[in-house]
Amino acid sequence: MIPEEIYKCFKKYYLNKNKLTACDSIYYAQQELQKQKKIEQPYAYVPATFLRKLRTEFTQEQIEYFREAVSPTTDTSMVDDSYSHSNMLFENAADIYFRNLKSSNQLEKLMQQKTCYNNHLHEIFGNMKIKDIDSKVIAKYKQKEFDNGCSLNSVQHYVMIVKNIIKNICPDKNNLRDIKKRQNESYAPSMNLLSENQIEKLLNLSYEKYSWAYPIIYLALSTGATIPELLALKWNNINFKNNTIFLKHFLYGEKLILNRGNSTMRTLVIDEYISNLLKVQYKEKSEKEEFVFRIDNVEAVQQYFEEKVLTPISEKLNIPKLFPSDLQHNFVNMCLRQNIPITFIQKSVGYYGITNFIKTYRTLIENTENKFYSPLRNLKTSH
Repeated sequence: MIPEEIYKCFKKYYLNKNKLTACDSIYYAQQELQKQKKIEQPYAYVPATFLRKLRTEFTQEQIEYFREAVSPTTDTSMVDDSYSHSNMLFENAADIYFRNLKSSNQLEKLMQQKTCYNNHLHEIFGNMKIKDIDSKVIAKYKQKEFDNGCSLNSVQHYVMIVKNIIKNICPDKNNLRDIKKRQNESYAPSMNLLSENQIEKLLNLSYEKYSWAYPIIYLALSTGATIPELLALKWNNINFKNNTIFLKHFLYGEKLILNRGNSTMRTLVIDEYISNLLKVQYKEKSEKEEFVFRIDNVEAVQQYFEEKVLTPISEKLNIPKLFPSDLQHNFVNMCLRQNIPITFIQKSVGYYGITNFIKTYRTLIENTENKFYSPLRNLKTSH
């Protein structure tokens, strides 16, 4: 059996442009470890054993890539394996990570994480070098996924997979290590919060200039539904008798994704005003349209909503650019300021548990606190 310490050091000598033989790489690795007093003396190892193990961790193409592209330092004994590997494309690192899961027989984990990678990570990170993926890139990715309708809990899971893939290749040099130190900051997405006056102007402007989008904006601000959920809303998901909408799907790109769980798949009450507005549209459109909010000849409907509605509205109101998720954040902010119970808000916006909701909106919750509370102030006592 090969000692892990020697195998790790062997890789530093073998996987670079020096193109040492396996036998020489084993020799130099043991010499280095002996100098560092990590082993007592060199032993004779069969090179084929090291190469077999190497091929369970890397494909032949990846081995050739390292031996063609990775430049060692002048002092070969000081080659930094993690630094060299940080130039690897993320998709190659992901392939190695999943091969390791398979070889260690973690098949359930492999299936689940590879599905998440294919659906949510490969398109964004696949062609990026590992060294270029830092906390700023991750923050931008999280905001995009949240705007696209993914729950923040799901996005955190996808980020965890990114970190696992990078850590597998570069255990010592990870640009994402600082996320744990700033967990509260990294967990919550950026929020563009508006004053009541700005929200009134937003609603008035959308009513006057963007009649198609006005009900979407009104529903998002009044119920806590996300924009992707509203864009996936079908006429048969509206109960005009009870004035409710049933949020069953959300629109992710052009795909209709089924919400999971009792929290994200939920029924929300709508007010009489918006109900009457939708009834008018129902009489006009329901026979030819399955979805409540669609535009003829527009395929990327969410992109259209962002570029043709939210961006120009933001410019006209002279406020920072609004993203789809900002409407839900403002719903939460308004509810908190009106002392509406946190559990009601949490359920309205589709959070499974109160913990993740508080992590996301901790700052807003704290902003509603007073400096002093006395639970006895309304009691009448005889002294």
